[in-house]
Amino acid sequence: MKKSLLALPLLVIVCLALFGCGATIPTIIIHQIPWPDDETISYAVQDSQGTELGTLNMTIRREGDIYLMTSCMVMGNSTDEITIAMNADDLKPISETRTINVPPGGALPQGLYEVRATYEDSNKVTIEADLPDNQHQGPYAFDIPADSYANDQVWYLFRTLPFAEGYAGRYTNIIVWTNYQTPAATITIVGNETVETPVGSFNCHKLELSVLNITLHFWCSVDPPHYLVKYQKADNILLLTEHPESAIVWLYATIHVGFLRLLFPEPHRLGHRPGFYLRRCVACLFRPMAEEERPAHTNPHRHISLAVRL
Repeated sequence: MKKSLLALPLLVIVCLALFGCGATIPTIIIHQIPWPDDETISYAVQDSQGTELGTLNMTIRREGDIYLMTSCMVMGNSTDEITIAMNADDLKPISETRTINVPPGGALPQGLYEVRATYEDSNKVTIEADLPDNQHQGPYAFDIPADSYANDQVWYLFRTLPFAEGYAGRYTNIIVWTNYQTPAATITIVGNETVETPVGSFNCHKLELSVLNITLHFWCSVDPPHYLVKYQKADNILLLTEHPESAIVWLYATIHVGFLRLLFPEPHRLGHRPGFYLRRCVACLFRPMAEEERPAHTNPHRHISLAVRL
């Protein structure tokens, strides 16, 4: 079983033999880089009934000529951490490290697994792995097509699409866990839907990914920076719970001669209306201090509350 982590299955050979059969669909291109140089996003992992099963936190950060993408999924006692370095101009993968902590009682033996992949000149990948009980596999080198992207890049790769109605693009999906596979994949924009999340409603492009005879769906916000708002594979769902605009911290300063009190409300109370609140800040919105907030010995006209976006 452990050898299967990096085995080259028959499916890969078939996929490579048939490479080019979807040539009528153009290869995907990087149409835009919509995210800032440093962005952190969080998701809830849910089942189809909305029961939370875990969390996923992702960060992408520019470091010179590369983007460094990191993600960490926590589900119960299991963790799955991924780091991918990619070229900043075309997002071609440079390296990938995936570290999985498998708890007891699962399909895989308990322990820590680390899989590392290095990409060379967009046409070769070298993979090796450290397994529980001090076992090691690799390095193994494989040729890959020029249109290859790492499997876990899709969280950001799909945000770069042109988002034209009916758009379709193809690429080769490089999977390094648990078996090495290189299936052809097709991504299609199939419509628009409104998605409700804990941080508000989003008008989204709905994307459909076909890979390995499986259909998966992604919802990216229509407005830049085209957040990945929702992802669904069968009964497994990722739902956006935090993004840079939702993580606004409000500073309520109640000002009185002689003292300053700072109040920090919970960020989720702000909802998905950062523009509205920013305009209120610019307009220097003041409100009188509520009666119950005011010390008995003070003059109510000498108290104000000031909202400031940090």
